[in-house]
Amino acid sequence: PRRRHDLFSLALSASSPDTMTVESVAALVQDPFIIDVVTYEGGGMADYLTDRGELLPADELEVFDGWLSTPRRLWEVLAGERGVNTTMRDVVTGDEVTAAWSAPGRSFGVGDQVFARMGEVAGSLVIVGPPLVVTVRGHEALLGLLDAGYDADTLAAWYGWMLTPSRESEQSADDSDDSDDSDEFDDLS
Repeated sequence: PRRRHDLFSLALSASSPDTMTVESVAALVQDPFIIDVVTYEGGGMADYLTDRGELLPADELEVFDGWLSTPRRLWEVLAGERGVNTTMRDVVTGDEVTAAWSAPGRSFGVGDQVFARMGEVAGSLVIVGPPLVVTVRGHEALLGLLDAGYDADTLAAWYGWMLTPSRESEQSADDSDDSDDSDEFDDLS
């Protein structure tokens, strides 16, 4: 029950007050990225390991502990072959890694910016959880969050903001230029 409440709370954090509907919140409750935020940044995995970690084999517990202690990072795709591996560079630190392909149904192009957590499984580095291709619009705001630090609510709010069409594109469609609204992510936490 607690995690359902946390999931609903993060779905609300990711929702735009201007366009929020029951359907949009329900979709966010089922969104893989929001579920992953509840699991890691929201404390779900930590609580699980505290409550039931002793039931896991030592090697599995070590893997989960490693994932839990590894933050999401913004990666630039340098090279890759779908189904084999992907070479990525951490946008902040410049570190390069080659990860075994672990994103079924996802395809990254060279130059894509991917927000993801990397972790080890059986000695290979893999993407843990749903990778998120970051738009040009979301890039600077995400770098600000990575620099300042973030919690689950702030990350969910950024994600929801990134999913919302920009006011600039809406203004172009409306051919309206009399609005002074900013299209920058405003961390309200």
